Amino acid sequence: MAEDAVCAGFFRAAEGAKISCLDQFQDGNLVNFFFGNILEAFYNFFAALLNLGMWLNWSNSESLMRFIYYGASVELFFVLLIGLLIVTAFGIWSRRFMWGCVRGLEGFANATGRFFAWAGLLMVLQQIIIVFMQRIFTRPVGCHSLCGIHLCARRACPC
Repeated sequence: MAEDAVCAGFFRAAEGAKISCLDQFQDGNLVNFFFGNILEAFYNFFAALLNLGMWLNWSNSESLMRFIYYGASVELFFVLLIGLLIVTAFGIWSRRFMWGCVRGLEGFANATGRFFAWAGLLMVLQQIIIVFMQRIFTRPVGCHSLCGIHLCARRACPC
């Protein structure tokens, strides 16, 4: 039945049509799905850049849902895959570019690691200070005093 449907429009279905030609091509088999999404990734990348208001206006609930949907979608996966393949191909062609990418990624990873290591160290030091402060300012149970005046009801105050 899907083969009987007439497609109109390459990337998006034309007005009055039920399916675009690319969607009909992708419904064929796994190879068609893969190469159709590779082809559509270029369109999706530029469509997202040219229509920023459609998915970055988070005060509009429809835009927020569009952002959430495309954040975990096949479309975004293929856009990122194409980006990775382009950077890899250019890196194979230009060794200097690839080493620049390596240095940039290592710098980012080192900075992130250092930040979280310092944050972890500060949390440990904070806990140590809390334990010491609790030991310094603890009083025996049952002893209540105000400015050196014992408020204990018992005569034999343990303080």
